[in-house]
Amino acid sequence: MTLLAAFRLALQDLRAPEARRVLWRSVGLSVAVFGVLAVGVQAGIGALTGDQAGWIRTLLDILGGLATLAVVWIVFPSVATFFAGAMLDGLVGGVEQRHYPRQDATGSSWSESLAASARFALVAIALNLVLLPMYIGLLFVPPLAPVAFFSVNGYLLCREYFELVALRHLDPRALAALRKQHGGRLFLAGVILALLFAVPVVNLFAPVLGAAAMVHVFHGLKR
Repeated sequence: MTLLAAFRLALQDLRAPEARRVLWRSVGLSVAVFGVLAVGVQAGIGALTGDQAGWIRTLLDILGGLATLAVVWIVFPSVATFFAGAMLDGLVGGVEQRHYPRQDATGSSWSESLAASARFALVAIALNLVLLPMYIGLLFVPPLAPVAFFSVNGYLLCREYFELVALRHLDPRALAALRKQHGGRLFLAGVILALLFAVPVVNLFAPVLGAAAMVHVFHGLKR
């Protein structure tokens, strides 16, 4: 199965009742997360620049607004995936029952899903913030900035969403072997997902769409 076919099937899966329930909850949480992040970052920047006056304050306000957008844009995929993570296991189960009913799956508990999502969020946010100066520096070499950003986040997202699905069927050793065998294909799937997270409005649906698409990617590789 091609990656485009996997994402096309995932779009069709979003019409299923259980997918719609998870989808709207995920969108609601994503909007809330986006708002909290924007207000929090802006408040932090405002506190640091509050003593300035005149044109300096105006300049800092403009730069602060740009910095807010940049930080929120960078950390949003990780935070949105964390908050949606506990709901995505049910979505994955529904997609599997519809398309792959003969495949045995153990599932995972709410606490396990939440813990895995929390680990991913912490690693992804920390790594992106550490690399933020590099992203800014690469803006002066236009092709390299998006390449670096989407490469890092494509790798992180492919691991998170692949493990969300694969751990329902494989032990960690078998999962690592399958991921190593098909690393390039999974990385490309992660890059597509990172691109979806970068598009306004579309990024609100990206966690659900990514989880559904990865079900098809995983079972295609497993076959």
